[in-house]
Amino acid sequence: IIFMPLNQFSTLIHELSHALATVLTGGQVTGMTIVPDGMGHGGLTMSHGGLRFLVVQAGYMGTTLFGCGLVA
Repeated sequence: IIFMPLNQFSTLIHELSHALATVLTGGQVTGMTIVPDGMGHGGLTMSHGGLRFLVVQAGYMGTTLFGCGLVA
């Protein structure tokens, strides 16, 4: 329960990273959801177009870069 807000925030950053990569590579984001059940389901970003390889990789890379920015 103590870490749930942090988990939700990191999931938000993860999904926003997917969405940002989609838009930056010419795609369109059609929806986004975050599942607050605490069972590890996380979230889902629905999109069309964009460079799929970069969009898929962007979730973890975006979360990592955001965390590094907070540390710095």
